[in-house]
Amino acid sequence: MIKKISKYCKLAEIIKNKINDGEYNLGERIPTEQKLMEKYKLSRDTVRKAINHLVKEKYLYKLQGSGTFVSEEFYSQSLLKFYSFTEEMIRRGKVPSSEIISFELVEIDEKIQKKMSINSIKVYKLIRLRLADKKPVMYETTYLNPDLLKNLSLKILTEKPLYDVIRKDYKINFDRAVEKFKAVIPTEDILEKLKMSSLKACMELERYTYSQNEVLEYTKSIARGDKLTFEIELK
Repeated sequence: MIKKISKYCKLAEIIKNKINDGEYNLGERIPTEQKLMEKYKLSRDTVRKAINHLVKEKYLYKLQGSGTFVSEEFYSQSLLKFYSFTEEMIRRGKVPSSEIISFELVEIDEKIQKKMSINSIKVYKLIRLRLADKKPVMYETTYLNPDLLKNLSLKILTEKPLYDVIRKDYKINFDRAVEKFKAVIPTEDILEKLKMSSLKACMELERYTYSQNEVLEYTKSIARGDKLTFEIELK
C-alpha cells in the first residue's frame, strides 16, 4: 500500500529544497503565509503546519512581528553540564577561534565587585569575539579574579584557550558554574561585530564560574539567536 504524503509535508519539502538550492538564502525572510497559500493553493492551516514543522527541524525560525526566516547553522549547548566553547565546537566538528578585542587590568566598579564578591580593587577585563568556522557566534566580556590568576597576560591568552590556561597553567579546577540568560536587543556596535541585522534575536548570558567557592570568572555574553540554541533535559 502506498502511503499518501500529506500536503503540509509536501510544502515543507518544497521549502527545504529552496533553502538547499539557495533560492531562499540564510537569514532571509521567506514568503508570508498568505503568499504561500496563494502560490500553492493551500489552506492557512496547511501552510502553518509546514512552517512549524520546519521551525521544529531548525530550518526556519520566527520573529514576532517580523516574519519567518531561514535559519543559519545552529550550535546547541547543554545547560546541564559545564562547557567550554572551544571544546564544544571541536566536539561538533567545527573550527573554534577567538578574536581578542581587548585585555586589560581595570579598576573594579561597584557593579562588578558586587557580582564577583572579591576584595581586589582591580580585575582583568577580557573582551572577545567567539567564532565557529570563522563565523562570529558570540560577543563576550569576561572579568577575571586577579588574586587567583596572578600575572595573566595577553601573550598567554593568544597562545591557548582561556580555560586551558586556567586549568593547566594555573592548576585551578572549576567547582561549579551558574548561568542566567534572557533575550536582549544588542547595541549597534555588537550587532556589527556579530555581522547580523537588528531583526535577529540574541540571548544574553551571565556566567559565574567558581573555584573553591570564590568567583573566578564572571562573563556576560551576547549569543546569536540564529546560531546558538541552549537546551536542558528534564528527568
